[in-house]
Amino acid sequence: MVPQWVAAPGDGAYVRAVLVREGESAFGVSTVLIERSVDGGRTWTAAQLPVKSAASFPDDGAVTPPEGGPGDSLLFAVDGTLVVADADLANARRVTTPGSAPRAVCDAQRRCLVGYDDPTRAGERIAATFDGTAFGSPRPGLPLQAVAAGDGTVVGLRTSGSGTTVRSRDLGGSYDDLPLIDDGEWLRAPPPQLARRVGERIDLTLDGVDWRSISHPPSASPLVAVHLAPGGAIGLAEDGRVWRQHDGRWTSWDASALEPSAVATSGAAELVAGFAGLLRRTRAGTRRVVQVAEDGTVRIGGRRVAWVPAAAEWSLAARGPLVLAWTRVGDEGRRMPDLGGLLRSTDGGRTFRRIASARSTDALQIVDARTVYRTDRSGLYVSHDGGRRFRLRNRLDLLADGVDEGGLAFSTPRSGVVGRSVTRDGGRSLTPVPFVPGGERLLGAHGAAVLESGPFQVPMAARHLLDTAVRPRMTLRLRSRSRWGRGVVAAEVSGTLSDAPAGTVVDLVAAPTRSGIRRHQAIDTLVTDERGRFSGSVQLRTERDRLLQAWFPGVVEGDRTVLGARSRWLAVPR
Repeated sequence: MVPQWVAAPGDGAYVRAVLVREGESAFGVSTVLIERSVDGGRTWTAAQLPVKSAASFPDDGAVTPPEGGPGDSLLFAVDGTLVVADADLANARRVTTPGSAPRAVCDAQRRCLVGYDDPTRAGERIAATFDGTAFGSPRPGLPLQAVAAGDGTVVGLRTSGSGTTVRSRDLGGSYDDLPLIDDGEWLRAPPPQLARRVGERIDLTLDGVDWRSISHPPSASPLVAVHLAPGGAIGLAEDGRVWRQHDGRWTSWDASALEPSAVATSGAAELVAGFAGLLRRTRAGTRRVVQVAEDGTVRIGGRRVAWVPAAAEWSLAARGPLVLAWTRVGDEGRRMPDLGGLLRSTDGGRTFRRIASARSTDALQIVDARTVYRTDRSGLYVSHDGGRRFRLRNRLDLLADGVDEGGLAFSTPRSGVVGRSVTRDGGRSLTPVPFVPGGERLLGAHGAAVLESGPFQVPMAARHLLDTAVRPRMTLRLRSRSRWGRGVVAAEVSGTLSDAPAGTVVDLVAAPTRSGIRRHQAIDTLVTDERGRFSGSVQLRTERDRLLQAWFPGVVEGDRTVLGARSRWLAVPR
């Protein structure tokens, strides 16, 4: 039984569908077990919907994830049959489709599109809208891995293995290719925004799909950071000048004395952070609201509040009146009570206070007025009060989660990218997402899709579609152990990895403790056979290697995405 998860109607409600085969006879009965939770998965209620078939269920594609259908219903396909169930799972009925092998997607407004093979057109794949009772007129066929990405928007792959992503804005009435972004250079931008310089043009986006192009400022010094701002955009050039675009016209002012590294806007105010502190500029003038001395002393209003290492680079984030400034500190002076810290303003940068508990910050994102995520060397933290207090949400795994390969990019308070992983539950769980061939880093998660960059072109159209991705399972067990020498243990291990092709490489990772994951390392690699099994022997140093974990980063094969997986930690006796 393999659970398939999708969001269902209502906040905190989830539905999973499991296909259970019973018997091998041609007229055996199979059951679709539908379970529903309305408390985030803590408790479940179940209903069994018997489905009789004159043929065996196929190994894959037998059950599609339930969709939020017309009204309050759930819509899913099983054994080539479309089924509509009440949201409380009390009743279910079959729907006769105009063709075979139905596949349904529904948008946020619960408007549904059903794709099927049309027998009158030699099995041509077409689609039609479905209102819970009747089908509309035929439309172009559903693309592969189709998902509803918004109101009336459907996204999917055009043909198997082509990597071309198509989008419909009219619920499948017509499709357009999503553009590739030309070769260029990434510029710093606050997530989830993305910015790229291509010649004399700058491309900016909020979601990786719809891009806006603006001209580069009339400056010989190129921009190093830029993002959308009220009325246009704001950018920082290599020579320390701040450029502001209003209604297509660029103006600038000199902030080089600050040795700036970041810019932001809060209302009508422009904020600049650099080695020498933080400036706030309005029509009334420019004022240094935070001072940083050459020895690293940080002062606010003349009062010493913190110390940072020399030449520490400052970053900024702003949303409405909330402004956060931070720097990343190394190991030096970590025991100092006034080391580093996060500076917080709730009045558009007029005044700041230090959040002493957040000493060092690697990446930070203000998602909304209350939700803020940040990472440091120990993990992912979340704040639900606008950055006043943070609590640890997840310990980040350097190898498995790849925090050093990217930062934060949340599109909603619960959905986003953390390094090389994706979360859809606010960071409680992190799923490693593989790169497409030639991919370099994940850029963001938007609904059911993950965006990714590549070395020459940015394959924004080559999107991982999470709702249709395969979620493998991995196990690891200890078969035997023996002394290899002084302080060394030889461990025989074996395990399984589902839904991955034969010859898949599995990494074995060792760690001293569960809390020591930042220090673990890949000590060996094993290879799966045609049944997904792997086994081998590894040597462990008993003074430091007490735990083992198997890790699979995931793989993209044509139009099929297999997400990453990790086994449970395995304790190896000394």
